[in-house]
Amino acid sequence: MITLLLKKLDGTIESKVVDLKYKVSENFYAYEFLVNGDDNLDLACVSQYDIDTLQYMRTLYGLSIMPTSAGRTPKYNIKIGGSTESNHAHIFDVNDFIINSATNIQLDNVFNFLKLREYTGIGRYKGGRFHIDRGYRDKITVWDKR
Repeated sequence: MITLLLKKLDGTIESKVVDLKYKVSENFYAYEFLVNGDDNLDLACVSQYDIDTLQYMRTLYGLSIMPTSAGRTPKYNIKIGGSTESNHAHIFDVNDFIINSATNIQLDNVFNFLKLREYTGIGRYKGGRFHIDRGYRDKITVWDKR
């Protein structure tokens, strides 16, 4: 069992104790949004906005989308080589994910779709990896490090 903190669209936080396999949407589960797997926090944090974005992309493009990192404690973030300024420490409205078995055109479409959403940080990396964050930057920042 874990505690799921869900940031709703109105900004309020809903808290509930759920099983790891609790579905937060049609294709995504609570365990995919664990704060980090190293500190035994048993805490998953995600915003409804991010869930909606990931689910929409999964449905629209029919791609396998795998969340890889949501919120992180500062200690864990440093341990894995993350920046001391990382937006992952904000816990909500930040996610990394991988899209497996996608063509370059499909990945370009995802990147362009993310630019249309209200994300202030959008990163693209090799191997179908992406980063999204929202609300923690002074200006929109987009990067492509393929």
